[in-house]
Amino acid sequence: MRVFDEMSEKNVVTWTAVISGLAQDQFYEDSLKLLGKMHGGPVAPNSLTYLSSLTACSGLQAIREGRQIHGLVLKLGVDYDFCIESSLMDMYSKCGGLEDAWKIFESAEEFDEVSMTVILVGLAQNGFEEESEQCGDLGDSIKIFSWMPQRNLVSWNSMIAAFARHGNGSRALQLYEEMRLEGVQPTDFTFLSLLHACAHVGLVEKGIEFLESMAKDYGIRPRMEHYACVVDMMG
Repeated sequence: MRVFDEMSEKNVVTWTAVISGLAQDQFYEDSLKLLGKMHGGPVAPNSLTYLSSLTACSGLQAIREGRQIHGLVLKLGVDYDFCIESSLMDMYSKCGGLEDAWKIFESAEEFDEVSMTVILVGLAQNGFEEESEQCGDLGDSIKIFSWMPQRNLVSWNSMIAAFARHGNGSRALQLYEEMRLEGVQPTDFTFLSLLHACAHVGLVEKGIEFLESMAKDYGIRPRMEHYACVVDMMG
């Protein structure tokens, strides 16, 4: 920052580099303050500057500042850029503005794996009570998941967790089998969702099988949360 402050002439590249660096190092407030300072000067931010600032808003869950940046992006005319759309959806999802994230997704002219994963994770993580009022129900997540040409670990885990939390344990277990058939390796989060699913449908033996499979088949050491699920399942 000292080098940046001492520079006699700063262009959009140097401003963006510092704003981005602060956001990446999780100095989110400093990143947004520097954006405000940039707005007060002669150098105008570009789409890359706003991408970094949206990361900062996501980190702070600062939806008010995020909406302001959304407005500036609209004025700049780059709101239909894939990266901008994904970052806006990510910001709104992490800030609890699921309806805003959904509107961006619905208005997108094209979808890619990143944007689909972002909205899917947002739907899965923000709670289905809110989702049912704003974005339909679990069917929205299923629809997006089915559209995805390639499903990554994040999208598989999100859907398995969504079904487990929604009380549809059997579908969560079925999805896990489909995930394995596609060659995707589960994580400790996957198994946590599976244990929740087993608890919902009373599959104690299956739950114990999953717990044992973690270390035996995948070298994953169970955490306290996994054992707590098993205790709940057997209670």
